Amino acid sequence: MEYIQIKEYKTNFKERWIMKKVRIAYWTVTTLFSLLMLFAAVPAIMGEASTVELITEHLGYPDYFVFFSGIVKVIGLAAILIPGFPRLKEWAYAGMAFDLVGVVYSGLASGEPVASNLPMLVYFLLLAGSYVLYHKLNAAAGAAAADAGNSKQSRLVGAGG
Repeated sequence: MEYIQIKEYKTNFKERWIMKKVRIAYWTVTTLFSLLMLFAAVPAIMGEASTVELITEHLGYPDYFVFFSGIVKVIGLAAILIPGFPRLKEWAYAGMAFDLVGVVYSGLASGEPVASNLPMLVYFLLLAGSYVLYHKLNAAAGAAAADAGNSKQSRLVGAGG
């Protein structure tokens, strides 16, 4: 019986260590992505002249789109950062991906060279990393909860025999 408890402790320690590493990676990548998106959203919300000029004159969007695009980014980031609400997070990740694709397409359609859109790869990589790590974190948490339930049940069965 003691051997089983030691083995469970080692297994739980290893799982907790892996989960801790995934959690740190998730929050690091998600924070970097959030900061980059906020640096794009805040000037749009504030109506900064260079941002308004870029979006309206260079890309050809209407004036009201500038404020809207900034607000939607902030709402999406809030949905990603606030714990819980898994379905809302999925939609927020999808919305961020659509936004990034739209930015790249708008730039290319307005005549920008492909090379000028290469820095957007950083945004895409951070978004993808955050999304993948979010799912790994949820899978690890679900597995840990299932294991805790199974080991509790096995201890109850073992105690009765």
